[in-house]
Amino acid sequence: MYRRCPDCRVFLDYFHDGILSPDDAGARKVVYQSERFVLQDGLLWHLDLPRQRKKFAKELVSCQLMVPQSLRELILRSYHDNYCRISKEKM
Repeated sequence: MYRRCPDCRVFLDYFHDGILSPDDAGARKVVYQSERFVLQDGLLWHLDLPRQRKKFAKELVSCQLMVPQSLRELILRSYHDNYCRISKEKM
């Protein structure tokens, strides 16, 4: 599923085969961003690093699962339908 997603495919190509975009700017962007991605057990994870240097020592790195484009709408809709609505019992 990751191979069909253009957002994920560029990182998988780089991690697995060392393939970069022929576009120089695109290739540099992937190399720069790849420092914040990890491929583990077939799943692509984004490492959310603290942005401010002062907070770097205090905050831990959080891992965010990279979701393919084909599943994003489904996941958002499912989350919204199941967790974002106030039930009559809570009113």
